[in-house]
Amino acid sequence: MAEKAIERGKPADAAILKKVIEVIDVDNDIEVMKKYYSTAEAWEKHRRLYEEGPSREWQELYRDVNAMLGEDPAAPKAQILADRWLKLAVKAYNGDPELQTCNGTAWMDREHWPASMKRRIAEFNLERVNEFMRRAVLSSRKKYFSTEAWAKLVEMRMDTARISAIWQSRVDLFREVESFLGQDPANEKVKALAVRWRAYLDTASGGDPGVKAGLMNVWADRKNWTASLRWLEETVSMVTGERFDTAADFLDKAVGPADAQISK
Repeated sequence: MAEKAIERGKPADAAILKKVIEVIDVDNDIEVMKKYYSTAEAWEKHRRLYEEGPSREWQELYRDVNAMLGEDPAAPKAQILADRWLKLAVKAYNGDPELQTCNGTAWMDREHWPASMKRRIAEFNLERVNEFMRRAVLSSRKKYFSTEAWAKLVEMRMDTARISAIWQSRVDLFREVESFLGQDPANEKVKALAVRWRAYLDTASGGDPGVKAGLMNVWADRKNWTASLRWLEETVSMVTGERFDTAADFLDKAVGPADAQISK
């Protein structure tokens, strides 16, 4: 309407002009977001997100997470939300145009986003929503620990240098486990892997019996993991899907039933 009024040489209403300027600004802001995508194809897949905003599924999830803010991120409802988040994120990552979300590089640089994109963050309260989801994923193991043991594990997570070393030892162990797949679990080299797994649990627990019991509980209940817990465990192992299952089952055979059972 504003464009037609201007084309006919008629004075345009100030409110209409303001709207036209806002639309132009948004269009310019959308083009700015293009810099976060390395290929034209990747940008075209995500452009719709910036033009139309989050899909209905994402908006519903944002709304539900906002309703949970302030609650325990380990609560069953929060864990269900974490699984929903992961499901949508996987679909978006696999290229579903209806469920696209901004990529990690763009999100990390959100401080420098143009104004209209920052308003979207504020509209959906995405800073707090993302932080709650991060805590929910990290809390997916909480039910396997005593209150005291969980508090100790959370405290230990604050030591980033220690956590990095533990993570690397787990990655190295799983890589070696994969190299021994198909061999006799009684093989001396395979037995050495079992020794390393026990040593890993000792280190990861900081030598605390309660924390170690919780870690063993997590591992023994592998078949019942939530989607977000499985994602977390696969991520720290740097092995996913069927590869993770195969390596984990082989490691259980090497360790033996006494060490694999759930701690009471």
